Amino acid sequence: MAPRTVGLPYHLGYPIVSFVLLALAAFASADDIWYASVATDTELVRFGATNYCGYTLSSSVITSSLGCLYRGFSYTLPSSYFGFALPSTLTHNLAPTAATSAAAFALVLVAGLHHAYVIRYSYRKNPEPNKDKLWSLTQIHAVSVGITFVFTWVAFAVQAGTVGSATSWSDSASGSDAGATVTVYWGQAPWLVLASAVLHAPWGWEAVRWRASQL
Repeated sequence: MAPRTVGLPYHLGYPIVSFVLLALAAFASADDIWYASVATDTELVRFGATNYCGYTLSSSVITSSLGCLYRGFSYTLPSSYFGFALPSTLTHNLAPTAATSAAAFALVLVAGLHHAYVIRYSYRKNPEPNKDKLWSLTQIHAVSVGITFVFTWVAFAVQAGTVGSATSWSDSASGSDAGATVTVYWGQAPWLVLASAVLHAPWGWEAVRWRASQL
């Protein structure tokens, strides 16, 4: 019998790594992983996926607390909270945009658990797997991975559009300090989502190969 090349246990590495990447993007606090940051010469505010109370304003004279950002999204803040205008793209769109990471995380979790079950079932010795059931399971696996692949790319595109649009405000708005300009930076979170989306390509390819082998 030829060596088995589909439905192998190590293929679970794809959803496991993707799961970790999306978990970081969706649930890390802004001091670790963030979607975007807005800065002047003396202030830096990061917008992440969870509550974070460690923001500070520092200068050569004084360091003081800026308080908490609830879930790290700018729509919870007064427009003058930091002494400079927040880009409208962040103000209106960052919260629902960041939620796409949590949705992608949930899809990977469900698809990954189903993948693990199908592998376990296909390796069963006694009784041997029912061919019709295995076919149905691999069909569902291929479809679920396909949906996850598409949604994760959509999540990255939405995040890239939101943060990319907000960066157009860089150096065009003034801060509270004389002559200070506001700069918007990309955070790591959108790139983690992109890495996950790229990783779903070989995962999907293996799912298609496994399905084809059952025909």
